[in-house]
Amino acid sequence: MQVEETSPPGKLRIGTLELEGPLVLAPLAGYTIPPFRLLCRRLGASLVFTEMISATGLVYGNRGTCSLLERAEGEDPVGAQLFGSKPEDLARAGRRIQEARFQVVDVNMGCPVPKVTRAGAGAALLKDPGRALEIVRALAESVELPVTVKLRSGWDADHIVAPDLAPRLVEAGAKALAVHGRTREQGYAGKADWGVIRACREALGGEVPLLGSGDLWTPSRCLEVLSRGDCDGLLLARGALSDPWLFRRTADLLAGRPPRPASREERYRGAGEILSWLVERKGPRRGTQAFRSFFCLLVKGLPGASKFRQAVFEAREPEEVDRILREAFLEVSPPGLPPGGSGGPPGDPPPGSP
Repeated sequence: MQVEETSPPGKLRIGTLELEGPLVLAPLAGYTIPPFRLLCRRLGASLVFTEMISATGLVYGNRGTCSLLERAEGEDPVGAQLFGSKPEDLARAGRRIQEARFQVVDVNMGCPVPKVTRAGAGAALLKDPGRALEIVRALAESVELPVTVKLRSGWDADHIVAPDLAPRLVEAGAKALAVHGRTREQGYAGKADWGVIRACREALGGEVPLLGSGDLWTPSRCLEVLSRGDCDGLLLARGALSDPWLFRRTADLLAGRPPRPASREERYRGAGEILSWLVERKGPRRGTQAFRSFFCLLVKGLPGASKFRQAVFEAREPEEVDRILREAFLEVSPPGLPPGGSGGPPGDPPPGSP
């Protein structure tokens, strides 16, 4: 797929790893698969992350878990994100990540999903700082890769722990932190509190890079928080799912260039790359089904989006889906835009959308 590569200004250093810019793709369960990560790298993401990986599953060689370590040629640097509650499992899984030649290993301390938190992992570690520090220390001692941590502001509004925990995580061995400005109780609702993110940066005193995350839907918003000094870099999550070109448009803005929107051909090719990869790995039927969630995000803002979503959910073969992709991205145009012309970015998803 021919996508003009972009390098945002503002290098970041995570341990011994130097990143070319301040924009990073967050780990997103079910979405940050190799073709999507590669697309984001080409559009300006300086680092991308795998989906969340069970440390225990990796230690015991679970086939599905191990499959999450697959990478595409050209997407490095790539970080692998682990979740778990046992320091010894994280340490052993970290060595497996190092053997697989990833460039970063990240610890998830932000996932709000009950099946994860009930096991003492994800955001539950915010309630158990002693264990959180033990995990980071064990992992940092077991690998030569830089260890990073992604956490939320706290468990709930009465327990905002990130500003206090952040420097302690660094002392335990973390080389960079990413803070999502919502509590576990909020999930993905409400607004992210960037005041907490600023407080974390102040607490760190510039010792390691801090990435901020939460409600980053537009290039102007990304520019605003970076210009204000809230953080050193940005971890783009849901804002990049329906609009991976958010990376390129933000990088353009940071470099003082006019933001370049995605052409309809680019969007068609990007979607097609994801479909092809899923079909190759899962087979025609299951691959087609797995692609539906991507398609629903990628058609946001297009004329007739609901009609195309319905058609994709009824499709059973990849050829049917490709025909729908062609119609959605190449044939149907908004008023005043000829088929195949350059369309603007999809509409911003509402703050609580998946």
